[in-house]
Amino acid sequence: MKRPTYIAIANLKGGTGKTTLAAWLAYALAYMGRKVVMIDLDPQAHLTSIWLKFVPGKIVEPNVWSYIYGQESKNLLRDVGKNLKLIPSDIIEYSKYWSESRTPDTHEASIKLREEIALRRGGRYDYVIIDCPPDPGYAKIGVYAADYVVVPTDLTELSLRGTYLFTTSLLLSTIRRGAHMLGIVINRHSKRSIPKDARKWLDTIETALKESAQRDAELGKKIHDPILFNTIVPQNKDIGRIVFRRKRVIPEVFSKGGRVANTFRQLAQEVESRIRYFKPLVV
Repeated sequence: MKRPTYIAIANLKGGTGKTTLAAWLAYALAYMGRKVVMIDLDPQAHLTSIWLKFVPGKIVEPNVWSYIYGQESKNLLRDVGKNLKLIPSDIIEYSKYWSESRTPDTHEASIKLREEIALRRGGRYDYVIIDCPPDPGYAKIGVYAADYVVVPTDLTELSLRGTYLFTTSLLLSTIRRGAHMLGIVINRHSKRSIPKDARKWLDTIETALKESAQRDAELGKKIHDPILFNTIVPQNKDIGRIVFRRKRVIPEVFSKGGRVANTFRQLAQEVESRIRYFKPLVV
C-alpha cells in the first residue's frame, strides 16, 4: 500500500507564519491534483479555524487531542476542499488534559498520527501537512511523525535568532531519528532583496548546519543543500485575509491566478523537487 509523505511545518519561534504557510502549501498541492491531509497540532487551532467555522465555546469533535489521548478516531478526517482533508485541533479539548497535567508520550503520539492515516487510510493520500505549535514538546510530536521538515521564518532579528536556535539544536536532535530537513522558507518578505543583517543571520544558520553535517555524515544526508528555498513568500494582504474570511480566500486567489497563487504553486513544486533530492525512504 502506498504510504503518504509527512511534512512538518515547524519553528519554535512564534509568529513566523507556520499556519498560513501550512494552509497555502496544502491547498497548492491539492490544486496540483495531490491528495492532502492537514493535521492541526497547535492547541490554539488556528489552522482549524481557517477551514472550519469557529463557534465560541463549542468543541470541535472529534479532534487530534481526543485521538492522541486515547479516544476513538471515527470520522476524524474532515473534508474541507477538493483533494483536501483536515484533522482539527481544539483548545477546549486540549485544556481538559492540560489542566490534569497529562502529557502524551512524544514517540507514541507520533506513531498514532502516522497510524491514523498511513495504516488505515494511507493508500488514499499523497501528503500529510502537519502544522506544529511553537512548543518544544508538541512540536516534537509533529517532527517525529514527519518524513521531512520545512522551517518558515520572516526576516526580523527575533525570528531569525529563534530560527537559528531551533534549527541548530532541537531540530538537529530530532531529525537524527529519521526526518529530513527540506529547508528554510523566507516568509512574508516584501522587498526584492534580503537586507544585509538578515543575510548574515541566514549565512550563520547555513554555516552551522553545514558544520554539523561535516561532523556527522549520517546527519548530513538528512539536510538539504542549499538549505534556503528559492521560493520566497511575499508579504501580501491575500495571504493574511484567510484569518478573517477563512477558506473562501484561498480558492478565490487560485482561481484568479496572479502572484500569490503562482508563489505557492512554485513552493509546492520546489517541495516536491527537494523531496526527490533525497534517496527514497525505506517503508
